[in-house]
Amino acid sequence: MNREGAKNRSMVIASRVKQSSGKQGIASLGALVFFFLLPFYHQLITLVILEVIPSVFYKEILMFPDPIIKSRLEELDFARGLAILLMILFHLIVDLKDLYAYNLDYLGGFWYWEGKLSAILFIFLCGLSSTLSRNSVRHGINIFIWAILLTSITYFYNPDFYIRFGILHFLGISLLSSHLIGSLQIRWLLLLTIASFIIGLVVTASFTASPYLFPLGLQTRTFTSLDYYPVFPWYGIFVIGILIGKLFYRSRQPYVSIPLPKVITWLGRHSLAVYLIHQPILLAILYLLHKK
Repeated sequence: MNREGAKNRSMVIASRVKQSSGKQGIASLGALVFFFLLPFYHQLITLVILEVIPSVFYKEILMFPDPIIKSRLEELDFARGLAILLMILFHLIVDLKDLYAYNLDYLGGFWYWEGKLSAILFIFLCGLSSTLSRNSVRHGINIFIWAILLTSITYFYNPDFYIRFGILHFLGISLLSSHLIGSLQIRWLLLLTIASFIIGLVVTASFTASPYLFPLGLQTRTFTSLDYYPVFPWYGIFVIGILIGKLFYRSRQPYVSIPLPKVITWLGRHSLAVYLIHQPILLAILYLLHKK
């Protein structure tokens, strides 16, 4: 989310919640998102049944190596899991501030940079992982479809303040380009990284009259988005991930040999599912805790 657009968030959300009879509006938003994501909850349950339980069965009961975890680099899943935890914490702060008027500031200072660290980790690891996968394009299409769904849900709830081009949109577009970009030589990747950051500095310092260039980072003066990660400058972080993948993970061998916390690595392996369901869960918990 850009800072200028984010400054309107508290006022817009507070107005929307007031129109929906206070905290009942919070519950209605959570219920709405929950309803639209019901198919994904079924998929998450399926993952638990078909992956988590067999994993425990193999490793803890039969003492066999886990056939699913073995094919992945746990250190990357662990790092992605940390990014998920940082994201959940940031969104908790945002919800407490915007919906319950807690004296917290996420537009600057510690919480702002904590949220940005989460996003940077996600984008970097997405670029890195694209060098290890043969299905990056298909994964990008899948992520972009979910991004469009979230745009539809948030627009349905509030047409004045919804997700126009959030981090899922960005990751989906980036993964669609990863096969072509990943084939470039190192020097061209370095140039692309520098160019992305320079273009980002230019576009974020200016405005445009066109309302259709926001995916590139060019905004009108009245542009707002509930979540905003344009191509520039963020594509530079994605390309850095590709660079690191090509330089250090060409052999697809891990660098970390010590055991890593399974809960965090599990979150990292299912980051998309957790991303989609965490906000309805947060809204429901906060509603119950603050219910009088």
